[in-house]
Amino acid sequence: MLLPELDVVIVNYNAGDTLRLCVESVLASEGVRVRCIIIDNASVDGSTDFCLEYSAAQILLVSNSDNVGFSSAVNQGIALSEGDWVMLLNPDTTVFASSLQELLTVAQKTTARVGALGCLVRNPDMSEQRGCRRDIPTPAKVLAHTVGLHHIFPFLQFNHTDHPLPSDVQRVEAISGSCMLLNRQAYNEIGGFDESYFLHFEDLDYCVRLHAFNWQVMFVPFIEIEHLQGVSSAQAPVQVILHKHRSMLRFFYRYGGVQKILLPILVPLILLRALGQIIRVYC
Repeated sequence: MLLPELDVVIVNYNAGDTLRLCVESVLASEGVRVRCIIIDNASVDGSTDFCLEYSAAQILLVSNSDNVGFSSAVNQGIALSEGDWVMLLNPDTTVFASSLQELLTVAQKTTARVGALGCLVRNPDMSEQRGCRRDIPTPAKVLAHTVGLHHIFPFLQFNHTDHPLPSDVQRVEAISGSCMLLNRQAYNEIGGFDESYFLHFEDLDYCVRLHAFNWQVMFVPFIEIEHLQGVSSAQAPVQVILHKHRSMLRFFYRYGGVQKILLPILVPLILLRALGQIIRVYC
């Protein structure tokens, strides 16, 4: 029987040996024929050297001369992909043998208008990683988190990590960009990833626009991957901090709605938080 095919887009930036481990786990997938499309954003650590060991049917490597950012690289990769569904994975993830086939099967069997699916993302200690099922953060909720009010008022939480895992596929507002199975029709309809986000918040922006076009975002709790998190970010921590907070502000000014009245309070707190994180890098 001919196995289904799935292209897996991986954006790499100095991910070291974790990229190879990720690709090896993807290529070892059972029940589905996979191809890794690796978009390398001008890495200098030799992390893509191993790609020469594989055939073009297994790995398609694109080496950018400059770091064009995550969103732009994702769009590059998806433009080279084929099929109704395309997988987006971070280079520091590891998939289990049946993960991709099972996630693709869920997608192909759904009768709903599903634009993206995510799975249960595990930390190396096997705890649930924040962000794989969550609400869209708002200025009010982030302000509440900044001052600690979410501990007093649980409804101000936007991560669902502390909620019991559902027993079946669940509709959510957002999933993690570390692992997204994307419906190509939805991707084309909403215009792909917004390249004005260099790093961070592009996955949340994508989910917001899916909802705006009446596409659903689904969380699949019985399929798992592992994510080390922050491997590439550790190579340029200050730049990552700056990009993350810049993207956060871009996101809130775009989607904050009436809550934008809170931004004069929130913005200085966000900038102070970024400054504190930068100071800790050097201390």
